Amino acid sequence: MAVNKSDLSRTRKLATTVLKLNGVDPDQWLYDQYQAVIDENTETIVKALGQVAKNHLLPTL
Repeated sequence: MAVNKSDLSRTRKLATTVLKLNGVDPDQWLYDQYQAVIDENTETIVKALGQVAKNHLLPTL
């Protein structure tokens, strides 16, 4: 089920408030979440970039 903008906004506001009350910077917390996804999927990212590089090789002169 897709999340609607109203639910997302309400959830974001509540989570941001809880983070601030706990002394956590919401922007830093969000950055850390994104970074965790990237770190956990490094192999997938490297494979995808390899495929892009393989399919877009420049001709040698």
